Amino acid sequence: MDGQITDGRTGRLWMCKKHEGHPLGIILNENGRERLLLFRMAINVERDNVKIIVLPPMVVMGLVEGTMYDIECNLCGAKRTWWIDKKITISLLAPMYDKSLTK
Repeated sequence: MDGQITDGRTGRLWMCKKHEGHPLGIILNENGRERLLLFRMAINVERDNVKIIVLPPMVVMGLVEGTMYDIECNLCGAKRTWWIDKKITISLLAPMYDKSLTK
């Protein structure tokens, strides 16, 4: 499910794993790399079979570029881990190894 934040950017909602899921953040694709814009508090949203949910104004905790463990949903207590994007990992490791990794 996609979401749109108040500045107009859209991305995939990143949900907790319990029940129908509460949005914990939004996955933004910037320059071909996925990064997580993590909300300070999970959001309880209504799902009315729409493609894009316009999110209410919220406080953002930060933009996650690496791996972050045990992100907890404040509404249901479910925990989830954000894993670093594969393209970012390859771009970090490529200089140490064969250049063929970046192809």
